[in-house]
Amino acid sequence: MNIEQMEQHLEKWKCAAYFSLGASCAMLLAALADFIQGNQRPETPQYLIWLGVWVVIEGLAVLPAVYLTLTRDWRKVPAFIRCNTIFVFLAAAWVAMIPLGLKIQAVMMSEPDGTVFPRFSDVVLFLLVVGSILVVLFFRFRRENVTGSESLFP
Repeated sequence: MNIEQMEQHLEKWKCAAYFSLGASCAMLLAALADFIQGNQRPETPQYLIWLGVWVVIEGLAVLPAVYLTLTRDWRKVPAFIRCNTIFVFLAAAWVAMIPLGLKIQAVMMSEPDGTVFPRFSDVVLFLLVVGSILVVLFFRFRRENVTGSESLFP
């Protein structure tokens, strides 16, 4: 494939990225509703089904980002063209981690000793660190592309 064809194919990846982001947001809203209502029983089949759906959504968010970043064909396309799509996939993966944190917190609150799962502050700290790393990388990458394009056309 030449670069023009790959740029046209990137439009399909953009649609998939927004679909993945929408699925992650829907999962977040469902987990938030369950957390508020307090129906968190890890021994029920619904919980295992939820975990399976979470793994699928997380995989659909992370794997395309890795594919668009590391494969040889996509590396031919300039990074500034594909970076927004990659970061939408990574943002969807980050948003999909929040419901898992809510589920862990709800299960931890239902455990009598609370030693099976990490503390809530650990989960929140992890999510904040990963989110802030994504934000810093995004703005740093965007700044490098802007300064690079200005140097090409003075």
